[in-house]
Amino acid sequence: MSALDALLNDVKKPSGNNNSTNILVTVDEWEDNQVKGVRMDTGEQIVVRLNKFEKKPDAPFDRPDLMAIKAKYRSSAGAIVFFETCYHNADDGVWYARWASLIKKSTKDQKTAAVILKSKVTIGKSTRGKEYIEIKALVSKYGHPVPYQTIETMDELRSIAEAHLKPIGNGVTPYLLVFASDGEKDFSFEIKATLIETTTDDGEKQFVVDPNAENSLNKYLESRYGAVLPACIEHPDVQIKVAKGKVIYCGTATRDSKLKGNKGEFLKKEFTIDEEGGYVHDNIGYKDVVVGVREDADINTKYAVFLSSLKPFDKAISAKELLA
Repeated sequence: MSALDALLNDVKKPSGNNNSTNILVTVDEWEDNQVKGVRMDTGEQIVVRLNKFEKKPDAPFDRPDLMAIKAKYRSSAGAIVFFETCYHNADDGVWYARWASLIKKSTKDQKTAAVILKSKVTIGKSTRGKEYIEIKALVSKYGHPVPYQTIETMDELRSIAEAHLKPIGNGVTPYLLVFASDGEKDFSFEIKATLIETTTDDGEKQFVVDPNAENSLNKYLESRYGAVLPACIEHPDVQIKVAKGKVIYCGTATRDSKLKGNKGEFLKKEFTIDEEGGYVHDNIGYKDVVVGVREDADINTKYAVFLSSLKPFDKAISAKELLA
């Protein structure tokens, strides 16, 4: 480390940068001022309390305590709670958190789940100009490397696509991350299953994944970037790695909450790999993200009801690093 690095290293970092983390807990017991349960990322049995909090005079609302959350949502054992900005107190062995968000009420709530996914979160706009939040999650187990397959032919890609780009439930779209590198330049091709319009028994129009996976691949190969992909695969100096994933979108309330005020800009910045590179396709990376998913029987679809990184201040990771 240079002298300047050493001096700058002593500069105080923003609050919550390196000594705190976010924690996802499956609750076993609700007590007066704490919960006991299992930390989902490590499997540890832990105790979590909320730290001291003073409401600012001009704040529109106060922070609810754990008992207020439990009473309001009639929560019990099996609830899943996301705790923000947590630190561990070595003296009493307790984790203290700044804020608590309930994702699942109890084991009886079979329509809601929470998972930690290696995800790329992007904000975009539909053709009608409506903003959306898209979560591209790679199929991997938390704490383990992302599995991938190295391919050399289009036949291999077609085989993977035909096995993966199939319907897996309304609201969830399978996709493939196809990473290309020649040692100097890297590029990620993202192949999403095609959605087709159908009509329900009640006469309602609905978009579902095309059951013919070959159609999805062929449609992508007709796109601007897709047209280049076969040549990349066949080039002897270009290495191709393929990872499987799935896409889900935030529900309306969650989207609006995440985009309120300047939150959308913070979300973009969090997933940007190089701050000077701009918010563009190949400069948006992956992080360990807690995603709460709800299955809505009324509209026959799934959508994200919660979204937050485990480590908001950590840098996003590129596809190159993930598939190294």
